[in-house]
Amino acid sequence: MKTRMMLVLIAVLTASFVFAQIAAEGFEGASYPPTDWTTLNTTRTTNPQSGTYAATFTAVGNWLRTPMQATPGIMTYWHKKATGNVQFSLQVSTDGTSWTTVTGYPIFAGNGWTQATANLSAYTNVYVRWYQAANNNTWYLDNLGLTAATPTTQASNVNFTNVSFSSLTINWTTGSGTNDVVFVREATAGTPGNAVNGTTYTPSTDWLNKGTQLGTTGYYCVYNGPGTTVSLTNLSPNTAYYVIVYTYNGTGPTSVYRTNGATGNTTTLALTENYFRTIVTGNWNNPAIWEASPNGSNWFPAVGYPTAAAITT
Repeated sequence: MKTRMMLVLIAVLTASFVFAQIAAEGFEGASYPPTDWTTLNTTRTTNPQSGTYAATFTAVGNWLRTPMQATPGIMTYWHKKATGNVQFSLQVSTDGTSWTTVTGYPIFAGNGWTQATANLSAYTNVYVRWYQAANNNTWYLDNLGLTAATPTTQASNVNFTNVSFSSLTINWTTGSGTNDVVFVREATAGTPGNAVNGTTYTPSTDWLNKGTQLGTTGYYCVYNGPGTTVSLTNLSPNTAYYVIVYTYNGTGPTSVYRTNGATGNTTTLALTENYFRTIVTGNWNNPAIWEASPNGSNWFPAVGYPTAAAITT
């Protein structure tokens, strides 16, 4: 069974528009047309590319229209003719009245299902429709998919400022995507792999409460958005941190990441152990019984143990 239409609801309402970014549509819902879609004289019948149903066109002037798409990106869909030659066009409109043809008027050459792709990344805030342009013959439309276009330029120039024993700031130059996502791993570089298309990564700047992990790589999301800087807290002293940044377009299930992210690394400052406090009882010379601090406020597992010059609490 095909998946019912998944919508990333971009809660943007204007005087007359509802934005509902399509991820996939197979016309398998309880009603036709799907929610927020409109049509003129199309139906759905049991002649699918997969699943149970497909949209069905039978005459010149039939059309099926999506909700408004904020960033339509790359549209894929399957079509099949039933009888005779059929001409249709894929069109876009900002107002639902005046339409621009994107694909021209292809003529089906055979009877089998054919997948088509249209690059709509040049358009924003548009309706998309399939329009039967010529020949009163029957054809079917099924399994539409919409993803963002892959950014052409990756993020770059990862660098670091405000590095201390427990915090640091990551800076980078953004790529050509609408957003960047930043991941960090502690101690060793490992193998980060790539961000996965259609996946949302939730960030956290508090290293004690990490964000979404990139697979099982040990890289955790620390930033996801349109900016170019992020500051991390609760890091370990004298420890290496490795960073990778990916630029991407789209949101949620329509997101597309550029691969081979920008990388960089730095090491936090060594901890100056000016203050000590015990955490368990034990031998005075055993660092395991102590926490240390450079300032009496930020505490970490001790490397040494108190001498006459240190302050104990």
